[in-house]
Amino acid sequence: MTIQIKVKTKQQESKVLQTGDFEYTVWVKALPDKNKANKEIVSLLAKHFSVNRDEIQIKTGKTSSRKTILIKEE
Repeated sequence: MTIQIKVKTKQQESKVLQTGDFEYTVWVKALPDKNKANKEIVSLLAKHFSVNRDEIQIKTGKTSSRKTILIKEE
């Protein structure tokens, strides 16, 4: 499954909110520095979709607030 996310960094709480069929907004506490935010995004999405972290892959937008995410399904 492929989803689109919009990321908001430096937030007080971390959460995932579905905004469309395959669109989500992700709030993270981490700064967009040294890949910290991306690591938190992967952890949050893995928990949200009940999959392992290694099943979440950022396909595009590693340095952008808009990202395309691939979630491997069995």
